[in-house]
Amino acid sequence: DYFWLALLGAVNVIVSLYYYLSIIKEMYFRPAGAGGDKIKVEPLTRLLLLLLAFGVIAIGVFQEPVFMLAHTAARDLF
Repeated sequence: DYFWLALLGAVNVIVSLYYYLSIIKEMYFRPAGAGGDKIKVEPLTRLLLLLLAFGVIAIGVFQEPVFMLAHTAARDLF
């Protein structure tokens, strides 16, 4: 009865394969040095990226306080 859902999933798989395989094609089959210019990043953007990266690492290391905060918020909702 859910043939349409399986068909939709198959179409999504094909689209995602095209996307990911095009990235792999660019990585391995593009000539070296083509479009290899460095991206210029403003100092404020660099600082924000470092702070966000530190936040991701901190959440990975200190999981329990984040989990308890999320648990408390979810418990208050329901």
